[in-house]
Amino acid sequence: MNKRTTLSFPEKHWQGRYWGIDGAVWECVRTRWPLIAEDETRLVLVGIASTHYSAANSAFRSQRFLVAVVNALFAYCCARGALVLVGIEGLTANQLDVIQSCLRRLNPRSELALECILRALKYRQPVPHTEALLRVGQAQVYLARGDKRHAGECAERARHIVVAHGIDVSDPRQASRIFRHCGTVFRAVGNMSQARECFDNAEACARRGESKDQLAKVERIR
Repeated sequence: MNKRTTLSFPEKHWQGRYWGIDGAVWECVRTRWPLIAEDETRLVLVGIASTHYSAANSAFRSQRFLVAVVNALFAYCCARGALVLVGIEGLTANQLDVIQSCLRRLNPRSELALECILRALKYRQPVPHTEALLRVGQAQVYLARGDKRHAGECAERARHIVVAHGIDVSDPRQASRIFRHCGTVFRAVGNMSQARECFDNAEACARRGESKDQLAKVERIR
């Protein structure tokens, strides 16, 4: 008999445990979906979107493309639902970061995603790691539009935030995500030395934070 996991819901994400009866997706379906009809709909929808967005990425990496598409679509619908129900002004920086990621998954050039990013940066005073993630999203929108100069500038700002605030020490898992994304942007704009440095830092942070999911993502793209 297989031993059932005792990982918390957030830990399942960090360890890449999305599938099966003990996975994050089924826990989301079992415990989060029933809450959609209750008062805190916006929070539930954003949380559901986050889980299915991450699950879509996991399925894509393992070449389960139909599963990836279904989860990406569900994440997108939940993200748009939160925007419709609450409006962009009623969402926090963290929620806007989740939403912009889900929107970009289906449309990398999304104007609405960029609007979410810019509003969060201008009006929400995000904590450093959220600001860095928003800058990464901004960089990736610019990159998808062919604006390599602004993409590189945004990636550099995100990298600087991690270093300046010591996120690589205080929260190595988040730092790993940010460094990895910065590395992909730097590589796309032709800054290979900076890309290699970011990938090295992303791997080191993933190991320090004991995140199998982040480590697998870094190893896949290097």
